[in-house]
Amino acid sequence: MNENKANYAKIGFFVLSGLALILLVIGIAGARVFNKKVVLAETYFTESVTGLDIGSPVKYRGVPVGEVQRIGFVYSEYGNHKNELLTHASARQILVVMALDPEKFGLLGSQGAASILNDLVAQGLRVKLALSGVTGLAFLELDYFQPEKGLSAVQPPAWQPHHPYIPASNSMMTTLKKAVDDVFVKLSQVDI
Repeated sequence: MNENKANYAKIGFFVLSGLALILLVIGIAGARVFNKKVVLAETYFTESVTGLDIGSPVKYRGVPVGEVQRIGFVYSEYGNHKNELLTHASARQILVVMALDPEKFGLLGSQGAASILNDLVAQGLRVKLALSGVTGLAFLELDYFQPEKGLSAVQPPAWQPHHPYIPASNSMMTTLKKAVDDVFVKLSQVDI
């Protein structure tokens, strides 16, 4: 009978030590997530961001370098400042705040990330909405877009952004929709 009690004690000790080990691993992993250094950047879209959600990946040429931290309206963030000038068009834009990981996005140094991002934007860095297959899920794609592909001069926003600003480029769906609309307009003008 004492032999069974000893086995129960050993099993109980094994279960409790296993549980303590699992909690320790979860605590260490959680501490890494909370102590993670990120560089926040923001962009503004004039198109729908359907499929984009908080936690959606931000990719640089296909490599994950961060995630979407916040999605909202420009007016909600900047419309209450009395010295900021918002037009109706800019107030309706969608604000997206990205959390970029400096370890993954090697172009960012730990020091002076804002100035490095401004230099990259001057070199043509833009963000655009991209779809992930046929699922309807979206992610943000960072890349350099050449002037012949519609890179417009960077127009700084009328307000002072809280984080470094990366201009948005039109998504493939918006570009395709505009091209199809242009074809139908030209077809309707043809006199048959």
